[in-house]
This record gives sequence, C-alpha cells and structure tokens, in this order.
Amino acid sequence: YYAASVNKLAYAPNGKYLAYAGPDWEIKLRNVEENKTQIVLESKNGYVDNIDWSANNQLIAGNTMNSISAWNVESGSIQTKIQDLNTPLRSFCFIGSESILGIGQDFKLRTWDLINNGTWKVLDEEAIGVHAIYSSQANLAAVSTTRRSIILINPDTQERIGELTGHYGHISAMAFTQDGKTLISASDQQTIIVWNLEQRKPRLKLLGINADIVDLDVTNDAKTIAICDSKGAIRCWDLPSGQETTTLIFTELTHSSPGFLNARDSNKAESTPVCIAFSPNSRQLAVGGHTLRTQPNLMSYAGSGYVRQEQHPRLVIWNAAESVAIQSENKIDDR
Repeated sequence: YYAASVNKLAYAPNGKYLAYAGPDWEIKLRNVEENKTQIVLESKNGYVDNIDWSANNQLIAGNTMNSISAWNVESGSIQTKIQDLNTPLRSFCFIGSESILGIGQDFKLRTWDLINNGTWKVLDEEAIGVHAIYSSQANLAAVSTTRRSIILINPDTQERIGELTGHYGHISAMAFTQDGKTLISASDQQTIIVWNLEQRKPRLKLLGINADIVDLDVTNDAKTIAICDSKGAIRCWDLPSGQETTTLIFTELTHSSPGFLNARDSNKAESTPVCIAFSPNSRQLAVGGHTLRTQPNLMSYAGSGYVRQEQHPRLVIWNAAESVAIQSENKIDDR
C-alpha cells in the first residue's frame, strides 16, 4: 500500500506564492502568476504536517512530528529551527512575523519566539486547545477547544478575551475574514457558524450539509465561504445571504483538469479533498488531497486476486471567476 496526499495549502499574504505540503518531506512554493512550482524547501526531518506564512511574506514555517522550521523564502534556507519539542504539535500559526503559536498533543498552548533562538513559554495552562488560527488585522488568535468552544486570545497580553459556544460537535476547521471582524467555524456535526466577533454571537448558521467538513476558507472580500467535505465535494456559499452557490466534485475536477494526463489515472479512481484555500485576490480556489487507485499487484501470482492500492497526491487550482480548473498536478510526489 502506497499512501501520499497534499495535506496543507497556504497562499502568501501578498498572493505571490501558493505553498503546499505533501508526502515528500518538502514544502513547494508555486508562483501564482507564472503557474508553476518555483521553490522547493526541504524539511529533512519528516513529513510536513502544517504550514503557515509570516505576515511580512518573508518566512514560511512548517512542522514535523518533533520540530518547527522557519524558512527565509528569498534565500530558501532555514532561518530558525525549533527541535526536540516537548510534545508533537497538533496545530500552529504565525503571530505576526516573529513568533509562533502552537498546540501540542498535550492540548497546551505555547508560543515560540523566532528572534531569540526559538525560546518558548506556555501561553495557557489549561490543556484544552485543539487548533489555532490568527488574524493580523485584529491581532486576535482563535483556538478551538476540547469542550467544543472557541477561545479568543490577545497574543500581546496573553489574556482570554472571550469564548464562543454553539457547536455541538468537535470543531474541525476555522477561518477569519481579512478584517478580523468575522470568524467562520465548522464542526463534525455538519454545521457551519459565522460569528460576529464584535458581538460574540452567531450571525449565520449553515445546516444540513450531510457530510463531515474537512476544511474551509473564506475570500478576503468576505463574500464567499468554501468547504471540502468527507464525501469528496467542494461547496461554496454566498456569505452575505447564506445561499449555496457552487458544488464541485473533487474526483471530477482531478480527472477533467489540465495536467491530469496519465492514462492509468483515469481508471475511475476516487479523489478525496483534504485542504482548501482561496488566493488573496479571491480569484483562485486551491484544493489539495489525494486519489486512491486500486490495481492488480504485479508481484503476486496470476489469478490470485491480490491488488495493490496506491494513494497519490492531488492539487487542483480552480479559477473562481471563470468556473474552470486551470491546473491539476498529478506528479507532485515525484522527487
């Protein structure tokens, strides 16, 4: 069994690069304007589980099981490396351009100072954190918790300034609007909540999705929410009205997109989306995941019926304005 997937996507704040992490111990930076992979950053410590950009576009960070590395994008070299973490990370995000907020497998929140040799401290002693995101515009961190709520934290004072409750399932994904005034969250109870952060109340609830929500994002103009779900669908809603506008099937996108040219890949293989991201100008929607292909195991004797399953990484870039896929990479696991 061979398994590989694109497990995380992140556009640079200035929109120049789309970064994606996959199975090959690398972070790849795709030049958005030129539509090609331009920079490859090697982790050397294992698969990269998560990635995030600094606010000034100069650094991109990625974590493996026991370390975080921050690369200087211009030089392609590691600027800071934090090794031998006390606990493997579940999630992390940049706080501005000089520090990182992370959550370990022990559910505790920690901050790492990238300027002072990666020194760290516990931000919150209560062990309830699951996933963290940050809004530079609002200088606000949102942390989903084991009690199915979202804690709002001021990273400067390290104080909790609010807690959002309303989900009945574990929170699977979150995203801020660019102005930091709205937070969108999704749970495994197939519900999306749009939060008004000034009032600390739900502004809108999207129900009846009929699939677990794997990831979500919102456009910088705060007009469109996109999700990918456990049934292989990519779905979009108009945020002001709450009306669903688009439904795409990831398998159909990967088979019909430019770049999906290998004949054996068209053998009705199912594709599963794992991560999703809008470009800063809201024109592109990138979806990462994998295709599972089953074929006869050539190493077994004839007629045995043994098969080999191969899970190959997929990246599809959707032109939101023209409603067409402009690229699908099916060889991104090659080295």
